[in-house]
Amino acid sequence: MKGQRGRRSAAALTVVPLGEAVPRQRAPAELTRDEARVWDGIVSAEPADWFSGSTRPILAQYCRHIIAARRVAGMIETLHAGVGASAVAEQCDPMAVMLADAKALAHRIHDGGRLGVAEVA
Repeated sequence: MKGQRGRRSAAALTVVPLGEAVPRQRAPAELTRDEARVWDGIVSAEPADWFSGSTRPILAQYCRHIIAARRVAGMIETLHAGVGASAVAEQCDPMAVMLADAKALAHRIHDGGRLGVAEVA
């Protein structure tokens, strides 16, 4: 017998038949811990049967690329921070010299144009 004949009841329509449970793809052992976390995040965001054995190598490589891109981005940020710090230092050094010159000039004016003690030191 194929099934019940006639119209289905409202109760029968609200029941969703459970299919066979599809296990989630596990991260390959060759991935690092960070790469495996990316894998788990991607796999858990899609239906369990979304990925197949043929997409496994592509997904593994994608996870590697994500982690590599994050590392490169971190290096670039560090480089920018270093460049920013050296640029500030380069600007501060001439500023310090200019302020010292201004201070010496102020002492000279205050002392009536004579060399003050602050300038000699």
